[in-house]
Amino acid sequence: MTARWSAKRPEPLLCRDEDGTVFSYEETGLATLREVVHRGKQSTAMVYDQLPIIDHFRQLTDNVLLCVMDKKETPTDFSFHLTRVPA
Repeated sequence: MTARWSAKRPEPLLCRDEDGTVFSYEETGLATLREVVHRGKQSTAMVYDQLPIIDHFRQLTDNVLLCVMDKKETPTDFSFHLTRVPA
């Protein structure tokens, strides 16, 4: 599959198959990145095209992002982190 990702139109979920090839989990569609204020702090948000979800990202270290998923009609946010894996 040809990557469609760009800084303005990211592919939200990238996965690896058994041989290590990266592919896009296409059911989520694309998304848009925006600068937003979330809980009083400047952050980057990924707004999904096909899902009622906004993921908020804040940089903790050079290799770690703190993330909060804000899903419409869900009372509790889902927190997670993303860690850069060396190539």
